[in-house]
Amino acid sequence: MIGLSDEVIFEKDIKLPKLDKSTISSIKWQTKSLSTPNRNVYKITEDSQLIKEVWHSEIVPKEERPKYDNEINGFRKKWHSAFGMRKKVTEGWKKIYYSGNIKIYGKYINLIYTYELTFNHGKLTNVKFIKKQKLSEHLKRKK
Repeated sequence: MIGLSDEVIFEKDIKLPKLDKSTISSIKWQTKSLSTPNRNVYKITEDSQLIKEVWHSEIVPKEERPKYDNEINGFRKKWHSAFGMRKKVTEGWKKIYYSGNIKIYGKYINLIYTYELTFNHGKLTNVKFIKKQKLSEHLKRKK
């Protein structure tokens, strides 16, 4: 929950032990298990396939950036030009043929839930509950 991570989205609510099925999609799930975390987005589809968002970034014209001042046709401070400089553009999704385990973490109310998901050639085959921890304990452990 701290630092750079990738996001995991469930296309449909699946059964995760210790959690109500209806809460699964309301939780922002994260992982650091699939690659060097780079704010990638992975999705587990309705048919349990692992897919990854394909994206690139583009430079935002300076006039469209949040700190651009139309009154002076520029930025009040030079470093303001960096705000909103790049935007993410999604190109689509591609199937990932991953075999192995990934850990996902998600915060619900003031608790962190950790699960291990097992994939075989990109298909989710098993879900294992690892732990439930108070957010305050989780943050203390990370320091």
